[in-house]
Amino acid sequence: MAWQPTDPRQRARRNRRVAMIVVAALLATFLIPALAIVLS
Repeated sequence: MAWQPTDPRQRARRNRRVAMIVVAALLATFLIPALAIVLS
């Protein structure tokens, strides 16, 4: 991992954004079928 930024705050910000994207993807994966079942 030689490409890591030297500023730890920058790395934390990127990790937080990636984590938010992953959580959003998981929520979409669970909520979209649930909404389809409820609305059908």
